[in-house]
Amino acid sequence: MPLYYTALGDSLSVGVGAGLFGTGFVERYEKMIEEDLHIDVYLHVCARSGQTTGEILQMLNQPDHIQRLSKANIITITAGGNDLIDAVLEYYNDPDEQIFLDALATSRNHFRSILERIAELKEGKSDYMIRIANLYNPVPQVPLAKKWISRFNKHLQQLANEPHVKIADLYSAFQNHTDEYVSVDNIHPNQLGYQVIAEEMRKTGYKPLG
Repeated sequence: MPLYYTALGDSLSVGVGAGLFGTGFVERYEKMIEEDLHIDVYLHVCARSGQTTGEILQMLNQPDHIQRLSKANIITITAGGNDLIDAVLEYYNDPDEQIFLDALATSRNHFRSILERIAELKEGKSDYMIRIANLYNPVPQVPLAKKWISRFNKHLQQLANEPHVKIADLYSAFQNHTDEYVSVDNIHPNQLGYQVIAEEMRKTGYKPLG
């Protein structure tokens, strides 16, 4: 029996920054799963560049995505970066750090709702895993970015207490390596960065699948 993999998320799941002939982490991770578990994996990407956590949540009510998620054994989620980017843009016009607190609260609620929605779709099933990527810091020289990305990641780590959920630690993997792993746009990973993301996903293991 093959495994079914659905990748939810934003530009990281799309593979923005990998270059014209490059691949993002999703395709690389798919191959790793096949190699590690010796089984065919069928991939569906449910992602769009620029999506916030709220927009990803809305996608989970679309019939095609409902069908794919209901069947999926493997689900990865990349989300939250655009929530913070939107907060940064708002902060530049009105430098009040309450903007970041509000953005974190909103994204936290959306993440909870995303996991609850997946649980609804998977009711009665136990043969699936959810892997969430935390946020790396593409601008470590900016104190404000470090502060709020770290706070966001602390919230994400709490989600690892949920059944089926583990967190891939991109923050630590990219720390002190942003020049190597980030593309020329200074935001998205390059091909090496996407390879690192796939490897961090791989490190989380495959329980309960194998």
